[in-house]
Amino acid sequence: MSDKKLTEANLQDYIAEKLGELGWRVEEWGRGVKGERKSLNEIVLENRLFEAIERINGLELNDKEKKEILSKLLLLPNSIEGIKVFLEEYLKYGVPLTLERGKREIAKQIFLIDFENPENNDFLAVREFEIEERDVRKRFDFCLFINGIPLVIIETKNPFAEEEEEERTWYAAYKDLIDYEKAVPGIFKFVQFCIATDGYTAKYFPNYYAESYETELSTWETTYPLEIKTSKLFESLDKAIYGMLTKQNLVDLVENFIFIKKFKDRYIKIIARWMQFKAANKIFERVTKEKDKKLGLIWHWQGSGKSLTMAFAAWKLFRHVKLEQPTIFIVVDRRDLQKQLVEKEFLPIGIEFVETVKNTRQLVNILKWGGKDRKGKRGIFVCLIQKFSPKKLKKLHDEGEINLDRENIVIFTDESHRSQYGTLATTMRGIFKNAFIFGFTGTPLTKPERNTFAKFSPEGEIYLDRFGMLDSIKDGFTLPIRYEARLPEVHIKPEEIEELGRYEEEVLEELSDEERKIWKRKIRPKVAFLKSEERIEKVCRDIAEYFKNRVEKTGFKAMIAVVDRECCVLFKRKLDELLGEKYCEIVMTYLAKEKSTVLKEYREEISRRFKHSEFDKINEKIISQFKDEEFPKILIVSDMLLTGFDAKNLWTLFLYKPLKEHRLLQAIARTNRPYPNKEFGLVVDYIGIAEYLEEALEMFETDFLKEAKLFIRKLEESEKEFEELINELKAIFSGMEIKDLKDVNNAVEFLILNDKEEEFLSKMRRLRRLYELISPSEVTFRYADVYSILTSVEIALRRYRRRELRLEEIERMARKTYELIQKTIGIDKIEKVGEIEVNKELEKLEKERRPIAAIRVISEVSRKVYGKKGDFYVSIRKEIEKIYRELKTKKIVTKEIIERIKQVNERLTKREAERKRYGEVYPIFEVLKSNLDENLALNTSKEIFEELKIKGLLKKDNFLKESRRRRIRRVIREKIIDRLGYVENLDEIENKIFVNLEGEYG
Repeated sequence: MSDKKLTEANLQDYIAEKLGELGWRVEEWGRGVKGERKSLNEIVLENRLFEAIERINGLELNDKEKKEILSKLLLLPNSIEGIKVFLEEYLKYGVPLTLERGKREIAKQIFLIDFENPENNDFLAVREFEIEERDVRKRFDFCLFINGIPLVIIETKNPFAEEEEEERTWYAAYKDLIDYEKAVPGIFKFVQFCIATDGYTAKYFPNYYAESYETELSTWETTYPLEIKTSKLFESLDKAIYGMLTKQNLVDLVENFIFIKKFKDRYIKIIARWMQFKAANKIFERVTKEKDKKLGLIWHWQGSGKSLTMAFAAWKLFRHVKLEQPTIFIVVDRRDLQKQLVEKEFLPIGIEFVETVKNTRQLVNILKWGGKDRKGKRGIFVCLIQKFSPKKLKKLHDEGEINLDRENIVIFTDESHRSQYGTLATTMRGIFKNAFIFGFTGTPLTKPERNTFAKFSPEGEIYLDRFGMLDSIKDGFTLPIRYEARLPEVHIKPEEIEELGRYEEEVLEELSDEERKIWKRKIRPKVAFLKSEERIEKVCRDIAEYFKNRVEKTGFKAMIAVVDRECCVLFKRKLDELLGEKYCEIVMTYLAKEKSTVLKEYREEISRRFKHSEFDKINEKIISQFKDEEFPKILIVSDMLLTGFDAKNLWTLFLYKPLKEHRLLQAIARTNRPYPNKEFGLVVDYIGIAEYLEEALEMFETDFLKEAKLFIRKLEESEKEFEELINELKAIFSGMEIKDLKDVNNAVEFLILNDKEEEFLSKMRRLRRLYELISPSEVTFRYADVYSILTSVEIALRRYRRRELRLEEIERMARKTYELIQKTIGIDKIEKVGEIEVNKELEKLEKERRPIAAIRVISEVSRKVYGKKGDFYVSIRKEIEKIYRELKTKKIVTKEIIERIKQVNERLTKREAERKRYGEVYPIFEVLKSNLDENLALNTSKEIFEELKIKGLLKKDNFLKESRRRRIRRVIREKIIDRLGYVENLDEIENKIFVNLEGEYG
């Protein structure tokens, strides 16, 4: 179907056609679903459910057994607990049921879906599916059933709406879905995810009765495994349909990629992102179908959720019948990563067959498991690479104690860099001769001696799956990074950075104890130099000033990475003096016997402060407060949190630690998580790394290097962007002078008449975010007056076009902008921008015939009728839009336009006066006065109103419930019949009164 044809078609027709192509049976009307439901209260399509159950499970059910299964499903509570039981027990493992066959009782798990053979299931898409619950009725644009169980809901908005139709975007569809979940919650314990779309954009999110899913809204950016050409017009929607709703993919998503995750003290539902789904399935395909290829590299940029990708892949592999319960090792090189994977990824989503390998002895027992056969233990094991002790394991291997040659062993190595080059990795590879080994990295190296591709990619393949910086930023999963060098006088030499970085990252891993001691003696003076009192004083003063002036006012938080644990304490003590004790906290490891007096004293101090010595819990508490509470605002770290730490409110990393290669990139990527009004992550360098960052990137793969150069840039780039946006905004006005507030109206008039509104507002949104992040700076100081006036134009334009940007919003979201306006223009003056008196403005309009005067009057009238229901308000809005479009087209104010504006205003003024005169009965009287004389209309209105009031029907909740809506209509109808008899246009009168009341009270 061509795009031209699509633009003439209805969006729902398009979705129905695509689903039909994928093998779904599509029903066009969902009230009774062609006799399959006896009432609108029925959520599950019973006939389809039991036909599928009998087919899948190979048995016949009696009525009692059917009733028991249905009861177990329908009696689940409408809560996350009910969702959890349905998904994690009934859907994935089957409904427990005792069958009575003769005198025998047979305990069985009754499977609801055939996961192994997707085509063996019943796929039904019902259009305009109606559901009623607790007297509330809702209609879903599409409800998708597998075996009679509703699993997906699609809500659409018309992409071809007329200009005057409001709120016709995917976001409005999303808001409707939130409303449905609250109004008819019963169906949503079964629904796994929803899709909101206007065709151009399609967003999905998992359902679990959350107040909002704003942070979970995502787009599906692949048709994998289908290779299919998507529509240019509806590309986003096509990817969602072909990527999520094919029979195979939807069944796969439900079984392997949707989980209930424990998050702190509550449960949430999570669903895979598209790149996680694709990578996990490519791993699965390689292990199950490509026996000749034993390797694969998953190259996903930092922040893309590699840990969850491993969890999804491990879960799917372990459940696969033909793999006969494999042994899966997840190998990491840091203890905190090991703990994080187990405690924050696997266990919270219910993958309980996972073990932490605590020591080499435990690893040996796992490898020797199985007596004489030495087949090894089955399960998922998270292990430090260091536990693969070359000396001990080689001896056991040579003696025949360990010889794991089976193929259902899978190894994932996280951040495949130093841990996979050298004797430890060689030992691991020697033991697992036929294992599948997959490397996960965000930063693949290409140095000859440490080439990631050579270690993890089969011949002729660079990577098994790739999700780069460009992909990540395009999809909104991560942000670009900016860096700024500060205090160049304290920077160290590049060769010292190289030496210190090499000491920390590489050398210590493969040296003997004696060699380590030599190295430590060698670098000790350099580390001591970095911890000198004078240097720490200077750096901390600059950090404190930078944080107060540039970071704190944005509402974001910061992290300081320092050279070692002792340095953490020295920094905290100095910053406590400068900022106050509540601003900073340290997250680090604590030893039972600290050699350093500084560390020993701090260990005692923090134990007293938290009233216990469980340091892991102290660290967890600090991290939780950093993410969720006002204080602390700065974390000080040395090693912990520089990898794997995910805090969206973290914006700035102050770097006082020599890092290189992937460790540097991992550290700076802590700042790249998206957050409202956050344009980029910021790295402030006090060590000198920024000066040769580009050179430090040279050892990475070529494509990565190109992307890195695009998205890891100096802060000056954002300052230049701010200046460029200022110039672009000035250029929009084609030489107009906008010097102060008196020029604001001229600017607004120009923008509206020349169709520049959207362009201006889009650039201003970006300019405001940049201002908040880069000020104070020389460039924002230079353009302070221009920026203030442009912000005034934006406020006026938004007020005139009902896109309010109020000062309180600016104060809350953009504090630096608010302070600037207060300083340069004055809040009292800005508050009056856009304020008008209609009569005075009409006089001005008749005298001067300026379009801006017409726009100002139209704006005020629009404000008064915005969002109100009823024929009167609808007609006013339509007339206003017509006048507005004509004004934009003609670009002059004609006598006819003035007359029409006056008429609209007079109609509104007259109605307001009438509304005041007749009071609360006016919504009813307004309708009746057209059909009756005034006294009869007024008396009838009063009777209807009093009856509704006595019965408590004039409350907002009553207009949300179908039974109450019917009661309101019945009262209106009966009172009209009592007073007037059966009038000819009774239905029309009743409906108009109801709409008016709904507009007033609903």
